[in-house]
Amino acid sequence: MKKRKSMQLEYEPKGQMSAARLTRSVSYLWHGFWPKMLKLSLGGLLIALVIWTVRSPLFRVADVQVQGNQRLSPEEVEGAAQLLGRHILTLSPGRTSSAILEALPQLKGADVHRRIPNRVLVSVQERQPWAVWRMGELTYVIDAEGVVMDDGTAPPGLPVIMDTRRGQLKLGDKVDAGAVAVARQLGDILPRELGAKPIRFEYSDPGGLVVVTDKGWQARFGDGEDLDFKVAVWKAVVAKAPGLNPKPRHVDLRFTTRPFYRP
Repeated sequence: MKKRKSMQLEYEPKGQMSAARLTRSVSYLWHGFWPKMLKLSLGGLLIALVIWTVRSPLFRVADVQVQGNQRLSPEEVEGAAQLLGRHILTLSPGRTSSAILEALPQLKGADVHRRIPNRVLVSVQERQPWAVWRMGELTYVIDAEGVVMDDGTAPPGLPVIMDTRRGQLKLGDKVDAGAVAVARQLGDILPRELGAKPIRFEYSDPGGLVVVTDKGWQARFGDGEDLDFKVAVWKAVVAKAPGLNPKPRHVDLRFTTRPFYRP
């Protein structure tokens, strides 16, 4: 009979650890335990940092700087922006810009820039006076786009557009942009083509725009369609005026193929 080989079991002496177990323990501490602890620590530090940032007065807007303003005061722009005391990281530059433009129609543009930790720069673009729009006894200053930017005293030397309609305007309203565009173009064209300078414009609905020159001539253009052709027709009428009796003082150019005039 074959003798069975007895199995020999190896036991670690009490109080001793094999090299393999020691290696596994060290590996666990190095690759498992400490990285987890480090991640937890960093996470807690990040949360604490966020809480501190939100609560800290250091990030509350304490200074608003305004640039680009000429007619408006910095205080008016600051009041429209309502930025003081707000948290600089939560405010929206886009929404703040929209709020400023809505509150101040005198402005054409506004850009808001954050300056960490607690400063904000507001760069504005003001509308520039181009003409005076009159309705009865009321006077309004408009820019080149026809936006009412002031209802006070107009700067001297601006073109005047008389609106024959009754009514009242407020800041931010927009008058007939087409009439404003025609008036602007005629201000450049007439001195060059007719040797006459516009001194007044009249506007009516539906009659459109009438221009009065420093030579006493008047022409009703209506709208800006075929403007160059209308000016050419008016120029031809003016050239023939010395031989006409009575002399044409008012020319209606609204219907380009059938212009007519009256003394």
